[in-house]
Amino acid sequence: FVIPRGYDCQWLQTGYLQKFYVIFEPPELAMPSLPAVSGIVRPKLIERADGTLGQTDTVDYRSSEGHFCSGSWQSGPFESGLRDKPYHHFVYVAHGSLCISDGEEQVFEAGEALFLPKGTSSSWRAEGDLGIHYVKVRA
Repeated sequence: FVIPRGYDCQWLQTGYLQKFYVIFEPPELAMPSLPAVSGIVRPKLIERADGTLGQTDTVDYRSSEGHFCSGSWQSGPFESGLRDKPYHHFVYVAHGSLCISDGEEQVFEAGEALFLPKGTSSSWRAEGDLGIHYVKVRA
């Protein structure tokens, strides 16, 4: 989930919960008087009418300055070429498995997370259906 800058909230946690944080508060940006959205944003994966996953990118939240966005991306099997990331990229694999190569091949399974710093050159591959939640930060 995303808690937008300027949104005041709290939560109660019972039991174990695995958490990954991405906090983006650049000092040159003032705190907005109102958050970009009112409320907590929950990411979602969308199933197509035929029951399969098509390659879709759903942006769930984008900051008013455009420096921070989060969303969900899903696809069937695919392979990308080598690409440089123009932003910092945090990825949580919701289902399936993702193979990323930056010269060394690494496989990330459902429930695992990874971080690619801005400028990282990598290729991505999935041999089956894949669903990820992501955060992109342009610093």
